[in-house]
This record gives sequence, C-alpha cells and structure tokens, in this order.
Amino acid sequence: MSFPVKKASGLKLINRRKNISKRKERKLKKAISLLENRQFCVITGAGVSTASGIPDYRGMGSAPKKPLNFDPFMKSEEYRKDFWADGYQDWIDFSPAQPNGAHLAIAELQNTGFVNGVITQNVDDLHFVDEQQVVAELHGNMYTTSCLSCGHIYATSYIIEKLELGNPSLLTNTVDRENFWIPNCEQCTGIIKPDVVFFGEGIPSHGYDLATEIAKDAQGVVVAGTSMNVMTPYPFVQMMRQRGNPVIVINKGKTMVDDLADVKIDMDISEAFATINQELTSVVYI
Repeated sequence: MSFPVKKASGLKLINRRKNISKRKERKLKKAISLLENRQFCVITGAGVSTASGIPDYRGMGSAPKKPLNFDPFMKSEEYRKDFWADGYQDWIDFSPAQPNGAHLAIAELQNTGFVNGVITQNVDDLHFVDEQQVVAELHGNMYTTSCLSCGHIYATSYIIEKLELGNPSLLTNTVDRENFWIPNCEQCTGIIKPDVVFFGEGIPSHGYDLATEIAKDAQGVVVAGTSMNVMTPYPFVQMMRQRGNPVIVINKGKTMVDDLADVKIDMDISEAFATINQELTSVVYI
C-alpha cells in the first residue's frame, strides 16, 4: 500500500468550518500536524456512539448506570430475570443504531492507511462499517450470546425472539416481572449471557491480544469519547507516551489521560473526526 506522506492543500478545510472556535481550530491543526505522515490507532468509548442514539452509561450497548455484576448474575435467577427484562428494552431501543459520522470517518481513515486499527470499549458493533475494519473489542459485543457451560454461541436477536415468545407481556406497557421467563442453553441447559463484559468478569483474551498488536504497530493514538474511568485501554496510551508517539484526546470533559496528551480537544467527536479525515486524506501519494 502506498502511504500518504505529503500535504496537498494545507489546512484549508478547517478554515472553512466557521462554527469551530479559533482555540479549537488551533488544537485541530496541531493534532493533524502530529498525525500526518504516520499510522495511528484510535481508542474509543461510549461518547463515539451517542450520535447514533446510544446514550452514555446505559444499557447493553454502552456502559450502564447500574453496573452489571457477574457474580450475582451467575448465582441468582432473579438477577438474571431483571437483567433480561431490562436488557430486552435496551435491545429494542439500541440494536437498530447505525454508524454515525465519527464511525464513518474513522473507517475511511483506516481504509486510506492512516489508522491501523481501532481499540474500543463499546459493544455496539458500529465500528464495523465494512469488512476492511480491524477492531479490537475490549468489552465484547452485544450481538452474540453464549452459554457459560458449553460455550454454544447464539445470535442475541434469536434470544430476544425467545424472550418475546415466553413473555407476551414484553409486547405490552407492563412487563410481568414476577412470572418472567428466561431461556437457558438449548444444548446443555446452562446459563446464557450476552458476550458483554460484566463487572467482576475477565476481559476476553482475543480482544485484548488484538488491541495489544494494534497498539504495538501504531505510531500514535487518538483517544475519543471516553473518560477512561474504565482503565482497560490505559496501558496502550501509556505505551504511546513512553515511545514518544503523539497522544491526541478528543472528549467533552476531563479524562484520565489528559496529562498524557499532546493535544486535548473538547468538541463534538463526529465533527472533529470529519475534519481530521478530510485534512489527512487531502494528500499526494507516492
């Protein structure tokens, strides 16, 4: 693959965006100057998906306000009933979500060779814009559900259909929680659970291993839409800082890695990535 090494048009596109303040414009210019002529990775959190209709800190598609704890899920059928009753509505609300401008811009940056991979805390599948995307999902994916005994994997949509058949009240305004029915594995009758990491549960090794490979190969990182309060990706940012590679943070509000950042940009994530994508892809290839 040829690699973009030379700017063709300067930073004209930023200047056309009249709604960007001078301060944000300066920070974007600095970030772009640090990122051009190198491959970088992107670390994302819930804030990248809010424009797709998935709120921060809620439901199966993002980090929930009420933590989902692995130990009580395993030990208590009542806990599992509450999870699936609430999770059903979250699925109805969030499973139709589509990639927003940030997902699309990141995908184009990957397709044009600037981004070597995405490391995400999200479980919403929205980074898979096309088959070319390399995405390490640190906290799993909401679209599959597995048996915790035999490992059989189901499409979560299939489990949702079974929940509807077993609980007609789900299709009404009042869910019958007292008599709520939850399915078990059809292969071994074991407990089934969406492939989303709960508190107290280990991080999937395949996701973390891929994230490590992406970070090792990258020459910089953009951290976007995450406060990094969940510290899983923190070592990858530290890795960049220790190697002297640029660290760019795009987030509304403070993050746990602000002190490691070369540039911190507090602005709309989709707008920031649209600008970065347009600027970096306006290049001459050799």
